[in-house]
Amino acid sequence: MDQELEALEANLNVNLLETEKKIATLLISHKPFSAPQRAKLLMLSSLTYLYKGEFSKADQQLNSALMLQPPPKLLTQIYLYKITTSIGLENYQQAFLLLEKNLARIEAGDDNQLKVQSYTRLLNLYLDLEAYDELYSTTQKVLALNDGQDVKSECYARLYLGVANLKLVNLSAAYDSFSQSQQYCHQHQFPLIEALSIKGQANVLFEQGRYAAALTGFLDSLARYQVFDFKVEIHDNWAFLSEIYLKLGQLDEANHYAQLVYALPHVPMNNKPQKRANEVLSILASKKQDFQAAYQHQVVAHAISVKLINEQKIKQNAYHKAQFEIVEKTRELDKLVQDYALFSKQRKILNQEKSASYLFSTVLAGTAVFLSLLLVVAWLQRNKFKKQAHYDLLTGAYNRHTGQNMAEEHFIQCQAKDNHFTVLLFDLDSIKSINECFGHATGDWVLKKVAAILIGYCRPKDTFVRLSGEAFCLFLPDTNVHEGQALAENICKTVAEIKTKLTGHQFEINMLVGISEQLEHDLSLDPLITRADAALNQAKRRGDVQVVVYQDDFEARKHPRA
Repeated sequence: MDQELEALEANLNVNLLETEKKIATLLISHKPFSAPQRAKLLMLSSLTYLYKGEFSKADQQLNSALMLQPPPKLLTQIYLYKITTSIGLENYQQAFLLLEKNLARIEAGDDNQLKVQSYTRLLNLYLDLEAYDELYSTTQKVLALNDGQDVKSECYARLYLGVANLKLVNLSAAYDSFSQSQQYCHQHQFPLIEALSIKGQANVLFEQGRYAAALTGFLDSLARYQVFDFKVEIHDNWAFLSEIYLKLGQLDEANHYAQLVYALPHVPMNNKPQKRANEVLSILASKKQDFQAAYQHQVVAHAISVKLINEQKIKQNAYHKAQFEIVEKTRELDKLVQDYALFSKQRKILNQEKSASYLFSTVLAGTAVFLSLLLVVAWLQRNKFKKQAHYDLLTGAYNRHTGQNMAEEHFIQCQAKDNHFTVLLFDLDSIKSINECFGHATGDWVLKKVAAILIGYCRPKDTFVRLSGEAFCLFLPDTNVHEGQALAENICKTVAEIKTKLTGHQFEINMLVGISEQLEHDLSLDPLITRADAALNQAKRRGDVQVVVYQDDFEARKHPRA
């Protein structure tokens, strides 16, 4: 079975469609796989989805493979592909953290090829970040570490060397690198990387304005991509072909390829091709004197440009945030090591000065224990203060400052992706009377119970914040107002079922909710919170409903005209 899996992995680079069918058949067969063998089969299945740009399905297969506890070498490969799926799903911070974790794990070992594979995956991250100097230097490092041992890594490294030179506008060096990678990958039977190298040469010719020569390379690589159903590159080639045919004056062909791209789904991997295609369609429309259509295509192209800029900001912010977290963890570890070294040094000095006196030995031991305890207490105190700075200690929710900053980041990401964003503002209307009638201890018990329910309804990407004494807020990315309303009603129902007699008193807990969602003109969370607050006030005035969604006429109801 191991040999069969090795053959499937090799065939992925030659005949994707046939290999995909074999993998699918094996996955539903009753063959007796060991856990590592099934993990590898799931990993190979994920690669077929990666080629087609179906990143979510690829990630699901990789997660299933991880649950089988694969051996170290296979585990590294799975993590490397999870980095790719994270990039495709625009979860850049997770991609960076996975990569750093993987590099840290394998740096401690002696397996040079695992290091090469991890650095090769890093090349794709640098390319996606447009960090071209880092791309160039890391490519040189991969080539030096690999020294021709792993053929696949050598193919990728030579390809990325051409890409780095192209992006740094070293066009002559880029063409030579792509030509060498094409020959090397053809010789070692890696047809997909060979196709990428052919396209790379065509990219160089395009940048040099040699459009007729570039046309051949784009058509050749397109035909090769179609064998693999490599959608990301197929769509990009269509966009380039539309512009090349426009430059060559073949307007019908230009329109044909531009329309193919224009009809594609509006998903992140198609943004760059669709920007280029809309620019071509705008020029074609203006040549036909259809200035309205030309303007519309130009508006779409501009909107995609803004989206790409926002996506780039998100990537860079995630990169810097991940780097900051890594540096912080390293600094904390270094500090603990320094503290321990200082303590060891002090203990050594004391040991050297130790006399035969039993009393002195006792004092010395007591001092060592005292210093150890002091170090532990200081470390625990530091963590306690750090937690206090971010969380509300009574309820476990984020405090207003930390929570709103985190929610603002999620809001920006939703804006960049044109996704929904909804705010739920909660008010425990009865908490004041509970405090007055039964005491603040009972009120605190209610706040903890309600907060625990809200936390239980939170997804990993949601942000739960305590805004004030009895006011909480849930920030819900990728959620429309109808989903938010259904969630709020479920929460209110669960809160109403709290058994208050456990406090020794019998009373009802009344919760009101105001809801608002992101509008096109919103630039920050402040307008959403203001509208949610207006909806909450409407719920308080009405008294007959618990959940109210913001409507445009709420302010008019609040301040009626004379």
